[in-house]
Amino acid sequence: MHPDSALIELPAPLVTELSRRMKELGISGVQDLVLAVLKQWLARGGKDPRKGAESGTEQEVQFNEQYAHLLACGLFVESIPNEICIKKSDQTLVWGNRWYRNMAGGRDLPDLVGKSPGEIWKDDVERAENIKRWDMQVLEKRTPICHVDSIRYTEDIEPRARVGIRFPMVADPAAEIKFIGTLGIDFRTMADAEAACEAIRTEGEWDVRKKIERV
Repeated sequence: MHPDSALIELPAPLVTELSRRMKELGISGVQDLVLAVLKQWLARGGKDPRKGAESGTEQEVQFNEQYAHLLACGLFVESIPNEICIKKSDQTLVWGNRWYRNMAGGRDLPDLVGKSPGEIWKDDVERAENIKRWDMQVLEKRTPICHVDSIRYTEDIEPRARVGIRFPMVADPAAEIKFIGTLGIDFRTMADAEAACEAIRTEGEWDVRKKIERV
């Protein structure tokens, strides 16, 4: 299986229906979704991967591994202490962790999935337009970009300074970009955020002569 196929390209009507069903089932985060899948597996006679390591069929062993992998990824996504989200190349939201959902007005995930920046940030047109522009730069340049902006959470008195890192989600640099990843890190002041954006590196192979493109 190609690594990129782990994220399936779903038609827009199906995304809308999935969002509606998730809301009906009370699924608000990655862990809820994983557990819902597990319940379906058990209801059809599958062995519970959370219990002892008894020998089983190849299919059961494969499910155990996939379940552990999915749950670990889900917990990682939800536990990162900053805002992260995944979007399709058309800029509609696929996933956002709890800090992202808080940033987006405290809405539940089903209320955000499949929505465009203009729909999510309908009360902040300037922010929505900036997000569209930044995402397009990722698609056009095919490299990570870094930017500084400010955001006010629902409970915030003052806006918080923020560094945003946006990057193409591809295993092969030459592959079609179907998904965009975003990480937002909050700072005390704009000066701190500016300094961090100037200093940050994203290359796995460290080279002080290189830096992520600042936009």
